[in-house]
Amino acid sequence: VNEPVMRSAFMNSLSFDDEDIVVSVDADEIIYRQAYPYIFSEVERKHCVRLNLHQFFYKVNYLWEGKDFVSPIAAKYKVFKNSYPCNWRDMGPITEDKVGCHFSWCMTPEEMVYKLHTYSHPMYRFCANKELMEGAIKNKEYPFDRSVDFKIRELQMNDPILPECIKEIV
Repeated sequence: VNEPVMRSAFMNSLSFDDEDIVVSVDADEIIYRQAYPYIFSEVERKHCVRLNLHQFFYKVNYLWEGKDFVSPIAAKYKVFKNSYPCNWRDMGPITEDKVGCHFSWCMTPEEMVYKLHTYSHPMYRFCANKELMEGAIKNKEYPFDRSVDFKIRELQMNDPILPECIKEIV
């Protein structure tokens, strides 16, 4: 219930023209600097696109192979201007090119347990155990659902898939 209000609160605070492009991402979703011209050209043609991101899990260099993350969007303001509150997520065709990275659950085991108890994914609270999460990170396992195909490839920090801003802080 709160998420659409939070994601669209800016609509009540700022003025936009119908043709203005909004790139709606979370803090753990990083768009490649060089991808913006491509994204803007896709939005010009389609008005709204889902952004195709590489999926990382547990660590900023743990690439989840075969798993794309496609929830963030870029859209002309007019697409959502009459839909407050709205989620600014999961709408439009998916970009063919990868335009960035999603860094999911990249935190300490203690932070993971806290997250599981306080906000995220209540159905996974059975994983709210520090030792379980430490083992999952170390062994590159996905304890939330053992049927999920979870193949992690550990990248070198200079890998071109990683955004430059990540390489700068690590």
